[in-house]
Amino acid sequence: MIASILPRRREDLKKAVRSGELPEYLEIRLDLLGVDEILDLVKGIPSRKIAACRARRDGGMFDGREEERTAILEEALISGLFAYIDVEMESEAVGLIARHDRQKFIVSYHDLSGTPDDLPDIYRRLSSIEGASFYKLVPFARSLRDNLRVKGILTRANSENVPLISFCMGMHGTLSRVLSIAWGSRGVYASLFREEETAPGQLGYDDLLNVLDIGRINAKTRIFAVLGYPLRHSMSPAIHNALYRDQNLDFVCIPLELPSIDEVFECVDEFNMAGFAVTSPFKRSILKFADHQDEAVKAIGAANTVILKGSSVHAYNTDTEAFSSELKRLVNPGLERFAVLGDGGAASAVAYILRRENAADFRIFSRNEDRGREVSRRFGCIWQDIGALKEYDYSVLVNCTTVGMYPDMESSPIAEDSLKGKLVYDLIYNPEQTKLMRMAAPKGIATVNGASMLLKQAALQFELLTGRKPSEHLMAQTFRDKMLFLDKEKLE
Repeated sequence: MIASILPRRREDLKKAVRSGELPEYLEIRLDLLGVDEILDLVKGIPSRKIAACRARRDGGMFDGREEERTAILEEALISGLFAYIDVEMESEAVGLIARHDRQKFIVSYHDLSGTPDDLPDIYRRLSSIEGASFYKLVPFARSLRDNLRVKGILTRANSENVPLISFCMGMHGTLSRVLSIAWGSRGVYASLFREEETAPGQLGYDDLLNVLDIGRINAKTRIFAVLGYPLRHSMSPAIHNALYRDQNLDFVCIPLELPSIDEVFECVDEFNMAGFAVTSPFKRSILKFADHQDEAVKAIGAANTVILKGSSVHAYNTDTEAFSSELKRLVNPGLERFAVLGDGGAASAVAYILRRENAADFRIFSRNEDRGREVSRRFGCIWQDIGALKEYDYSVLVNCTTVGMYPDMESSPIAEDSLKGKLVYDLIYNPEQTKLMRMAAPKGIATVNGASMLLKQAALQFELLTGRKPSEHLMAQTFRDKMLFLDKEKLE
């Protein structure tokens, strides 16, 4: 695996040096800083380094003339500090191969517009350039099927003993970034630091190495994908993959951040998919693909778990039993009046349990009247606009909205003068203390976040997928470790 960094100033490279454990291979992009500006810092990086200077047409940030780019790359080569020099197939710099050590080059092709129809021909032209150590073919995925086209190219390259690095850019290309090594790619690129990506759809180095653990993945590994939009800080991959490693199960949990899920079900067999963890905004729309629904899904009209059993699609809602367990741990539902904030799948799951557990009273509060009234009709309770919350004498507030979730940590779904009762249960778990919870504490109102519910619903998902019981201790430790990692990122 190759980590990549695009330094905009010297401090960016200093940060890399300070970061401690560096990858074996590190691509240093020279789009914005010349070699002479960073040579002293490059010397302090123990990784095997790759120099690249990507023009804007190839997805980079270099705006200079072609001869200037060639000169930058030649200077990097002559310095002796770089193991490889990356040159674009159709650039002037490809001529450097004939003038220098021919085993120090990666010849690349990038297409930011999509995955071209003539991909096999591009591969043929790329691999015919003599003298390179590696070839790199990276198109932009416009659909999940574009990943499969890259897989086909990798299969061909391996049969022809061509040392090819290939995967797809873009949000539709996530599967290829995770699976390409198992498909035969000689490498895959990741950003050295999260949220400092050097290409569209790039994943973080730590995510690929430790969370997704791509070294474990092989051609037979089954995929349990997280479907949602956005998924930037989803805990599910870290939790599920830790459990798979613990029990030596050949599964991998991969985040699939897509604006639509329709195409997912067109290629479940090609990607060896076993099921899905489903989050916002797909908990309702996923049901059109379901052949079977559990009782909770039928009652709620939303699912958070899908298991593929042969050709059948089975939909479940593990949020319900997770919330039920939490609810009875915290209060006696029959003695409390509940204000439920929100009108989505999570609010429906909460309302379903409150009705089943005979809550003394509960009401739905939201800003969207149509959706709110739909939830209230389904579960036989009252809907009110969120502005009317202060008039309701509730004892327990359950926040089922995403308002206050990272990175929007200074927002609250309600005003402080609407807070009352004895307990605020916020289903958000990142941050651990939301603004809503911080507002409640000075009033003497107990607060609980959604971490325990998250872990309980994930444990039920794991059982549905594997038929095994997970380690609750491992799940809790993984969650804590991941939260510490995210907190460190926030500080940086």
